[in-house]
Amino acid sequence: MDTRARAARASVILDDEVFKDAVAKIERTLVGEWKISPDAQSRETCWHKINALYAVLEELKAIVDSDKIENNRK
Repeated sequence: MDTRARAARASVILDDEVFKDAVAKIERTLVGEWKISPDAQSRETCWHKINALYAVLEELKAIVDSDKIENNRK
């Protein structure tokens, strides 16, 4: 799959309302769990999960941005 097609698919995912809702729900749940965590290990586990969620979002955004940069060079 070429860069443009990957960027288009990533953009569709990022703009999808169901995806946005799912991400928001996961984030809220993890922050809620973090707030009531009884110990440092539980809080750290939540922190790692939140960062994994953000890593997925950042990778999708990077795919879209890479295409924008590539197209601006042409």
